[in-house]
Order: sequence, then structure tokens, then C-alpha cells
Amino acid sequence: MSNGALYGVIIDEGGKFGLHFLRLRSQPELMSRVLRVRTHMQGFDGEQLVEALMAAQSVQARFAALTNGLSALGLDTINYGVFGPSIDDLMDTEIRFMTTMREDWMDYYYDRNLAARDPHVLRIRTGKVTPYILGESLFDRLERPERETVLEGAQAGLVSTLCVPLTGPRDAFSPVGAINLGSSLPEAEFRQIFVEHGATLISLAHLFHTASLNQVWRERAGCEPLSGRERDCLQYVAKGQRHDAIAHTLGLARITVEVHLRGARQKLGARTLGEAVAKALLFGEIAQG
Repeated sequence: MSNGALYGVIIDEGGKFGLHFLRLRSQPELMSRVLRVRTHMQGFDGEQLVEALMAAQSVQARFAALTNGLSALGLDTINYGVFGPSIDDLMDTEIRFMTTMREDWMDYYYDRNLAARDPHVLRIRTGKVTPYILGESLFDRLERPERETVLEGAQAGLVSTLCVPLTGPRDAFSPVGAINLGSSLPEAEFRQIFVEHGATLISLAHLFHTASLNQVWRERAGCEPLSGRERDCLQYVAKGQRHDAIAHTLGLARITVEVHLRGARQKLGARTLGEAVAKALLFGEIAQG
């Protein structure tokens, strides 16, 4: 996560929850804020799950920790969908998912382009950032194509869901994806879970996303992580320094700086230093400013 990035996090406030935009300097700071959320759940240890999410080194390991932890509440259908990556308009890109749903269902979803009539995806594309629940009692309110999509999803196990829109580091008011915390439970039982634990579930969704987004985008773009020196040199380029000044600041030869910057461009698939800076910011390799 880039230093000083702005993120939206839901914090429990005595039984109420609201969206707080926090300028956080580090992931541990985010963890300490989220740990203030009430996590005293029967059969579920929210603090332990937070620790597992923060300890995970890969997106895959973090997703496994999230899904395993939430299964204690009966949340057995989890979808994490993100647009991008793109340094331009994210809404012009395809949404892809990490999911607990069956592989054959996801193949069907992609092959039939169900995202084009998935009410959750459509809502994100319109810029909505408010979490909401969708269950069987609301299916009839949807337009026919959207209703058919959620009915097919229900047959695949997504009967009831809490959809949490998720913002990105560049704009805390525009969603870049969402997490559906879903279940095969009947809607009434699912809503009771939300009544008791909704604020914590929303906070956990934001925590997972904040720790994962940059990695997801970098992996989808097929880019390798930068080395420490490549990151340092590119950070100074982002600040407007020339090669000689960077060399002086870091105590390196000018040719060494050039080698590190060339390596950064190659890893990021960038033709120019400007493009490399833009991609490094997008993937969380360097901080803004």
C-alpha cells in the first residue's frame, strides 16, 4: 500500500457504522483501526482473522484466510471482483473474480458475459459505493436480465449476499470492484448474520481489499515486483529528479541509476519512464508525492 493513501473503511460506532476516509501511513495502522471494530462473535474470532489477513504474503493466501474465517458464520460463497488494471478509465476494463464458486459456473459466467447483466457489476459501474444486501425477496424488483442472472447465481450457491463496493488508492469515492460476502443460507438467516456482524464484515472486506488490490493489478498485468533500488530510483523520478540528482541522493554512479530505471521499465512493461511511474503508482510500488 502506498504511504499516505486514502481509503474508505467502515468502523463500528456503538452499534452504528459509517464510512470513514482514513489517510493511513501503513498496513499496521489500518489493522489497529480495524481491530477497534467489535469482533466478539460466537464461534468466530475477528481479531484472529485480521491477523491472518495481514500476515498473508500473497493474495491467494489472504483470500484463503478470508474465506476460511468467514465460513464460521455460514458465509460460504465469496466473490472478490476487481476491474483493471488500467492507468486510464477502469470502467472500460473487464472485471475478473477470485471466488469460492465452482469453476464450471465461473466458466459459464465469463463465456456468457453475465457481467453485462450482473446487477452487482452494473451497480459498481455506475459509481455506487454504499454496501447493500441482495436476497430472494428483492429479486423481483430487478429488471428481467438482471433477475435471470441472480437466479442462475442462486442455483450455483449465491442465494443471499452482502455486496461491499471497494474504492482504490487514486480516488476514495469511485469503486474499482467489490466483495460479495454470500451464502447458500435462506435470506432471513443471512440478514440475521448482518444484523449481528454487518459492521465487522464490511470492515474485513475493506481490509482484505486494501492489502490485496495492488498485488492483484500487478499480477494481472504480468509485472514482476521491483527491487528496492529500482523502487528508490523510480520514486525519485516521480518527484521530478534527474538521473544525476538521483545518483547523488542515493550515493550511486549515474550509470547504476540508469540500469535500475531500465530494469524498472522492463519489469513494468513500460516504454517510457513516465509510463513506468504511472504503472508503479498503480501497483503500489511507489508512493505519490
